[in-house]
Amino acid sequence: IKSKSNTPWYTKIFAETLVKHAEQDTKIIGITGAMSGGTGMDIFVDKVVSPTDPRLESVYSHFQSNLRDIIDVGRKAGAQVLVSTVATNIKDSPPFSSQHSPGLSDTDLQQWQGAYDEATKQIKRGNDSEALALLEESQSIDPQHALLAYKKAQSYEKLGQLTEARGAYIDARNWDRLRFRTDSTLNERIRETVQEYSDERVALFDAERVFGGTADSTYSIAGYDDFFEHVHFTFEGSYKLASGIFRRIPSVFPDLASAKEMGAPDLPTCAEQLGWNSWGKIQQLDGILPLIDRPPFTYQLDHDKRMLALKNEVGQHQATVYKDNGIGALKNFSNALVDRPEDPYLHQLLGELYYAMNRHDEAFEHINAMLRTLPTSHDAFMQLAYIYYKSGKIKESLP
Repeated sequence: IKSKSNTPWYTKIFAETLVKHAEQDTKIIGITGAMSGGTGMDIFVDKVVSPTDPRLESVYSHFQSNLRDIIDVGRKAGAQVLVSTVATNIKDSPPFSSQHSPGLSDTDLQQWQGAYDEATKQIKRGNDSEALALLEESQSIDPQHALLAYKKAQSYEKLGQLTEARGAYIDARNWDRLRFRTDSTLNERIRETVQEYSDERVALFDAERVFGGTADSTYSIAGYDDFFEHVHFTFEGSYKLASGIFRRIPSVFPDLASAKEMGAPDLPTCAEQLGWNSWGKIQQLDGILPLIDRPPFTYQLDHDKRMLALKNEVGQHQATVYKDNGIGALKNFSNALVDRPEDPYLHQLLGELYYAMNRHDEAFEHINAMLRTLPTSHDAFMQLAYIYYKSGKIKESLP
């Protein structure tokens, strides 16, 4: 077996170089609209950015300029362009970092902390109206504390004041000092950029609004039903995004107007056609759990509770799969393959399930079928290596 390479990933080199320059040049800041780890931005977990930092305007401006360039490339190629805002989890993803505004006196901080601590006690007792009054008192001293805004949102929601809750959840995201979620300003720049194009070849799908992340949204506020953490969609969240885009397509592609009349398949139909079942959910959660059991997620309020809930969910899905020794999951996948016999991801899930069942010949068959469609798939080659090794074919596993 080959030894592990000590060559650093490009993202690590990029992030370390960025941090090095940022330490010497205060004009440099780091934000990411998605995963901190996958982009190398986890190195920035101690580099907080105030929501009033004047450098943010440069970030917003460069982003908008890049977006214009992307749209122009599509238009010049004769393509119809559908641009989407970015939805994030504002309801169930607490701020990663909350800090006080600069310039507060010791007396201010003591008064703030006293009211905040008492509000926290009232929340635990279920006295949300009293808690809100105390949180308002603290907010009058420090108006942009992210975690305070998040707790206000939770109390508003429990009291049924959903408009106020939505606004406070949005504030909590926008005031987060670790900017690992797309904020309201970035999404507004997306809308503004699309409006600059008067022709019908450029259109907008407002995902942020559909997921309840704008003040004027009438949709429910997105949380763990739609997201695993701050940005990654659950199956249900993916369906909501896909069905929303589906309904928007006829405005960009008039030739596909008939698709709107047909309507998008409902969620159960999609799950059936995709072979979506508890085995797939286990694989998905096994990928998510390691990502969120490290900073900056460990900084979040109630992180331990979230980890426990996800682990319990894995256990429930395992019980569903193993109660019939995986036969039900195999049947789901096999039925889905009838309509899509070349789907590489169905073959991958089947191969992994057969491997877990120690049915190596069937696992080998499906992973090879995956490779026929995705001949350079790293996942497929790794799975083949596991199968060979588990089957005692050590030499075959090495290449």
